[in-house]
Amino acid sequence: MAISRAFADPGLVCSTILFGEYMAKMASSNNYYSYRLTLPSTVPFPLFGGCEGWRGVCHGEDVVYLFAAQMTKTKTPQEYQLSKDMIQAWTSFAKTGHPGLMGNTQW
Repeated sequence: MAISRAFADPGLVCSTILFGEYMAKMASSNNYYSYRLTLPSTVPFPLFGGCEGWRGVCHGEDVVYLFAAQMTKTKTPQEYQLSKDMIQAWTSFAKTGHPGLMGNTQW
């Protein structure tokens, strides 16, 4: 796990944060939002074969929370709540341009 973080954080996480900060500065509006998913899904999803265990959360795994987690019964209560919160945030963002409240987090 430590080795994967040592390579992933500088190569993916840090560059994503820096890109987001740059986009926020360059954006014509003050509305720039991002999130970091830290809860790996237990829902089997064919596109993410081999993303279990030490790998943590794989790229695109948030799709499970936006779509598949609501349609299957093989999830934890924590995953179900995250799925509900993410769907609400994405729906609110599509309607208003602001994700609103996501769980206990105000953007």
